[in-house]
Order: sequence, then structure tokens, then C-alpha cells
Amino acid sequence: MGEMLRKLRYKEGLESVVLNAPEVIEKELKRAGFSTEIRPRKPQFTLLFVKNRAEVEELFKPTLRPSSTTASSGSPTRRGDRQ
Repeated sequence: MGEMLRKLRYKEGLESVVLNAPEVIEKELKRAGFSTEIRPRKPQFTLLFVKNRAEVEELFKPTLRPSSTTASSGSPTRRGDRQ
């Protein structure tokens, strides 16, 4: 797990959260100090596990523009992104 976190440039001591992780991974990350819920204080490091784009869109529905609105790259844009 340490090697993965190093590759992700994780720094120990950051306010960190892991969401939707497989149970085995979540357990390891909790030992490393990750929370499994977003607290009032904005996390400094977040790991989100999803299986497909639809899952991302469902989790972030409040922050994504409708799927029909895309940037020139063809990817959905978030509020505040410049096109």
C-alpha cells in the first residue's frame, strides 16, 4: 500500500478521505489515517473508487453539468471549468 500512496504523491498527515473503495483497500487506508466520510473540513487528499463513468456521474451529479454539455475534448465539464 505504501508504494501505491507514494506513486500517488500522498503525504502523511494530510486530511485524507477514501470513498467507495473495496473493503480490503479501505481497511488498509484507514490504518494509514484515511477517513471514509467527508467531514466539514475539506479533505486535502481524496481517493475515489468507481467502476465506470456512470458511477462517477451519479456520485458527482450535483457538481457536473448535464452529460449533453461537453468541453471541446468531449469530456463532461464541471461548474467553474473554462471552455
